[in-house]
Amino acid sequence: MTKRRKIDFEDPEYGVNSKSGTKQHMVSEAVELMQYRVDKMKNLSDSDVRKARLLQLKYKMQRYLEVASNVEHFRFAEFLQLYADILYTKRIDFASEFGISAVVLSQFINTHREPNVEFLSKLTLHTLTSYKQIGGFPSSLWFEVYYKDKLNEALHQFNSNLIIIST
Repeated sequence: MTKRRKIDFEDPEYGVNSKSGTKQHMVSEAVELMQYRVDKMKNLSDSDVRKARLLQLKYKMQRYLEVASNVEHFRFAEFLQLYADILYTKRIDFASEFGISAVVLSQFINTHREPNVEFLSKLTLHTLTSYKQIGGFPSSLWFEVYYKDKLNEALHQFNSNLIIIST
């Protein structure tokens, strides 16, 4: 049995002003706004959708770096997977672009293998090219995300060992 999520129309996601009147009025505004968004999305080209998804990825990566302490790790792999899936319908095409096999790419994505500096450099160059027409991409972002992952993983292991020692 799944719980139904309660919809809060005052949530910024809905873009409805709670001071505008009754609850019924807010619901109708939310429905109208959502319909407008759906209509707008139907008119977007595949290229526009790809650009929007690339920008979302960039902002997610930057947000990840802005958070001071993260309990999350393996985000690099998640971001790599998103990047590959945005640009290519088949991951084997993405892998061949970097001169690696699909198996190696899969190992990077599933955190069974660490990417080397050469792969990170190629990924950065590829990303700079992909983002050239949509506002740029910080050249150090992939490296920063990867090493923040490593730092979070090391801190997690340290804290786990600290708990074991103190008990």
